Amino acid sequence: YVLFPHVIAPFHIFEPRYCQMTEDALESDGRIALVMIDPDADAEHDPTPPLCPVACLAEILAAHRLAGGRFEIHVRGLCRLRIEEELESDRLYRVARCRSVVESGSPLDDDCRDELEAAARQWIPRTDFSHNQFSRMFRQKIPLGALCDILAFSLPLSAVVQQELLETSDVRERVDRLIAHLAAGPPETLPMPRPQRRYPPDFSDN
Repeated sequence: YVLFPHVIAPFHIFEPRYCQMTEDALESDGRIALVMIDPDADAEHDPTPPLCPVACLAEILAAHRLAGGRFEIHVRGLCRLRIEEELESDRLYRVARCRSVVESGSPLDDDCRDELEAAARQWIPRTDFSHNQFSRMFRQKIPLGALCDILAFSLPLSAVVQQELLETSDVRERVDRLIAHLAAGPPETLPMPRPQRRYPPDFSDN
């Protein structure tokens, strides 16, 4: 699962290590890092498989405690983090020292925005609601770096492609890569299992 800055996502927390992590986060600043295990790792046999180099810092917006120490939470992605060193810890979850990743790249013009919209439109379910939400999102003139992240999270791209986009801090390069992936067309069937999300998400007027 790959989280991006600028998006809000729900999680059902039930594994003991993540329940402990959520509890610890709620008792401190409410922030956690979400990172994907390296796709080439043998996660089934390695208790601490290598992680991808870039994670997403997230803040817990809401948390509902359930029986057995479980949680239902909503998090918002804040920024990219580069993992510099994994640290020893007595906690059940993994702990690392990270630094924030600053976006780079020159501003992109309207032609690039139009190209991204055209490439993404063929991936949008053909319902009035979806197309209206999609059009509204582009009319809001969201910065292209944020728009790229929202699309990369919401569209049915593979986790490997999503991680590639998360690791691309240069906005121009990230938009070009997303357009290239979208130009290949949507898959005939979605990979399963996959969280069900309404796309595009509702946007706040704030």
